[in-house]
Amino acid sequence: MDLKRREDGLIHRVASAILGAPLFLLLIYLGGLPLVLALAVLGALGSSELSVMMVKRDVRMMTPLVAGGGAAVLALLYFRGAATGALGLYVLVLAGFSLQVLRSGSYSIMDALVSTAALVYLFGGLGTMLVLRSQQHGLFSLMAVVLGTWVCDTLAYLIGTRFGKRRMCPSISPGKTWEGAVAGFLGGTAVVASLFSVWLGVPVLLSLLAGAVINCFAQMGDLFESSIKRFARVKDSGRLIPGHGGILDRMDSLLFAVPVSLILLGVIGYWP
Repeated sequence: MDLKRREDGLIHRVASAILGAPLFLLLIYLGGLPLVLALAVLGALGSSELSVMMVKRDVRMMTPLVAGGGAAVLALLYFRGAATGALGLYVLVLAGFSLQVLRSGSYSIMDALVSTAALVYLFGGLGTMLVLRSQQHGLFSLMAVVLGTWVCDTLAYLIGTRFGKRRMCPSISPGKTWEGAVAGFLGGTAVVASLFSVWLGVPVLLSLLAGAVINCFAQMGDLFESSIKRFARVKDSGRLIPGHGGILDRMDSLLFAVPVSLILLGVIGYWP
């Protein structure tokens, strides 16, 4: 029964990936307003999933503030640049606490803290996709990180479910194994390093180092989202994507991998 359930889940995962992955890559290729709008929608859906999970622990997120404020941050990033977008995010974080003070009868301090943390977590990560895409060679940089992260996630799942024996973090994510994590790390690092070297001309050793760091953070992002689900006592963040779960289940690794890739490429001088 477990084997059949795993096979059905794999079929659903593959079918969803075949439909969703090319669309997301197309949006990255197009960039501009199509990507801004797509990220705003993903952020709104992710906000909704977080809100539903937090309700299970008696935390009421300010979901309209998170989704609407996050969309405003994305617009500022696109039209006014990274500095203005970061300032907008800071202002919205302050606005979240101000709203809590003004409506203390409606929201608790925990509600305000979780809401502002969600804004930074979701739209901080999504916003760095826009920033990276806007840089010189940004298309290839973002494509490389996304593809490498997907390979990391896929190999970790396939090898982990098939050959995994040693539990990695049973208290956070019982299904994750060291065998899967190592396979995902090696595969994702190889993809990022290869694409950085070929597409961007980054020296091989630097490409390998960058790929290793990016894929470490990708797996940290996965574990971070798993800890949120454990806190809410749910298996998946949602059911929007058959075989994958919710939007957060698919975006969690990228929310950590893209920001660190932006920093790394800046440090080694591949964007101003």
